[in-house]
Amino acid sequence: MNRWNVSAIIVACLCLAYLFGAAAREERSSLPKAAAAPLPSAAPATKTLYEKLRAGEVVRYQIIGDSIGQSDGKLDKPGDVWYSRLSGILNEKYDTAAFFSRLLTTPGGIALGGWIDYITAAPADSDPDLFVLCFGQNDQGTPVSAFGASYEALVRRLKSDYPHAEIVTLIESSLSLPEYAERIRKISAYYGLLPVDTRTAFKASGVPYASLTADGVHPNSAGYALYANAIAEAIDSRIRMPEAIRPLPASPLYADAAAFASGRRQSDWTRANGFDVDEHGLATGMAGDTIAQSFVGPLLGIETLADPDGGDFKVYVDGKLAATLGNHCPFPVDWEKYVSHTLSEGAHTVEIEASSGTVKIKSIIVSGNGEQAEPNERSADEAMNL
Repeated sequence: MNRWNVSAIIVACLCLAYLFGAAAREERSSLPKAAAAPLPSAAPATKTLYEKLRAGEVVRYQIIGDSIGQSDGKLDKPGDVWYSRLSGILNEKYDTAAFFSRLLTTPGGIALGGWIDYITAAPADSDPDLFVLCFGQNDQGTPVSAFGASYEALVRRLKSDYPHAEIVTLIESSLSLPEYAERIRKISAYYGLLPVDTRTAFKASGVPYASLTADGVHPNSAGYALYANAIAEAIDSRIRMPEAIRPLPASPLYADAAAFASGRRQSDWTRANGFDVDEHGLATGMAGDTIAQSFVGPLLGIETLADPDGGDFKVYVDGKLAATLGNHCPFPVDWEKYVSHTLSEGAHTVEIEASSGTVKIKSIIVSGNGEQAEPNERSADEAMNL
């Protein structure tokens, strides 16, 4: 199956997931306040997850991922979300309180989005003992090298910020292309992470796959129970290991992860023909409209606001077509779209041309912490369009 077909299937499944996910999100809103509350403040960790579990101490974990990460799907009851089940298992087995935070999860989310969300929006008022990464399903339309590089960059940032934390790397039950699962395995082995292949758990259950999912992608209550059990079993397998958490290696496994060493969102539009730009930098355009800005470095992604009126748009880098992307979704959601991470280190210009529907662009995602290219000269008429 080629990747364009995979992308079409992903979008179709995402649309179906909304029908189930809306109800699931409503159900989750009725969870006990203690479960859904922000993480309690904590002193910097000096103990690992496993040391805290053995001592029966409070543990804190955060989830970075997609709609499966936030447990979207058709659930029998609110408590069937996988992270609620996981907390229950940890509480019962280790006599500890496990606080969770559904941090940085986005329906349709990809590793690029998790990376930029974490480095630009992660709260600094908690000290997690465990991270759960849940990507891969929606990344199957992104080049596997870009997936691996952005995924590894996120891992490196987490290990740098929280050297005592364990990182669970979920291989989602719906992941069909083996090269993406293999990247997760290789990164996990290199950094000593805790990979959990839920596809194996689904097969070992003896239950037909269709009976464990809501729509062929998102698990149902029985499927999410397998997620929670598989993560708990993986954690238990390391509970007595004296050096379960490895230090951060000096160099990355994949050299192109360096393109994601730092990043930011940029909405410094320098030319808008037809697009309307609001005070927050959100650019809205219709078919034929164009908008552009300059940036520096090898990385380019597009942050778009998808909704039912969304359409397609073309992305040109330095005058050449680099990608054709879309922002149609049955519900409003921020999507990060990958364009390239192999551009030259110098200055570039990106131009976005709306092809159909209503195209809403929030920002571009680029390398660096603040360096910007000099904007191109623009005419008075172009300036008035802003």
